[in-house]
Amino acid sequence: MASRDSPPVKGRRKVSQSEIDVVVALRMEAPEALTGAATILLIFSAFLRTGELCNPRFSDVCFKAEDIWWLKVHRSKTDSKGLGSTIAFRLRGDALRLWTRFRELHSQNPEDFIFSNSRGGPPSRDYLSRKLKRFLTEAGLQHRNLTH
Repeated sequence: MASRDSPPVKGRRKVSQSEIDVVVALRMEAPEALTGAATILLIFSAFLRTGELCNPRFSDVCFKAEDIWWLKVHRSKTDSKGLGSTIAFRLRGDALRLWTRFRELHSQNPEDFIFSNSRGGPPSRDYLSRKLKRFLTEAGLQHRNLTH
């Protein structure tokens, strides 16, 4: 009987605090730089896939206690039942200040998408992936396979 050899499983290394510190250091006042830093911060802090960043609205992120935040993810690659999931993550110190500044510069409407296209709709996965790669390159983290 023939057997298939499957490729070896490669685990991803978690993002280190020093890499998050690099992202926080990007928090320039330019809205584009702030958006890039907030994108990387959210994907690192909540361990999100790029596609999971396409649909969250500001109302999907809520503060729970101390430095704990919850993010409602409506669609996920691994969500076979289509129920969505809630992800808990921490924001504190400079990371929290960066998120607060990003939130202040963007729409106050809770139903707006966190990361939107030029018409205010949800961005495509490919668009976010290209922007994320550019932001990572600007942060000096392009050598890491950090997105999936």
